[in-house]
Amino acid sequence: MNEKNQHSTRVHNTVIAILTVAVVGTIVESVSQGWEFWVPTLLFAGLVASWGMHIFQYRQSTFRENYYLVFSMMVAFDHGTQVFCRYRYDDVVPSCAHYICCGDNNPFCRYVCGE
Repeated sequence: MNEKNQHSTRVHNTVIAILTVAVVGTIVESVSQGWEFWVPTLLFAGLVASWGMHIFQYRQSTFRENYYLVFSMMVAFDHGTQVFCRYRYDDVVPSCAHYICCGDNNPFCRYVCGE
């Protein structure tokens, strides 16, 4: 049981790291490009919520995995809707979150991703 918990924690650490890099990059690009002014605040709040859920082990791990997946899709959608983007990672972040989080056959992940 302890080994499975350690593996889950490592997976969540990886997802949070990828999500943090993507959100910080999107916030920096949003501010520098002059996109919508309210989006960086929402992205920052979502990132803080992700870290808070991870640090305090809020609810079950499947709930956190579902949140990471949906939040990464929202970040990718926001970044992908902008016409002038320096970097195109719209497919990378949700794909990473999907493959990392859905290793345990999470039914919500399969539903959201259309599997």
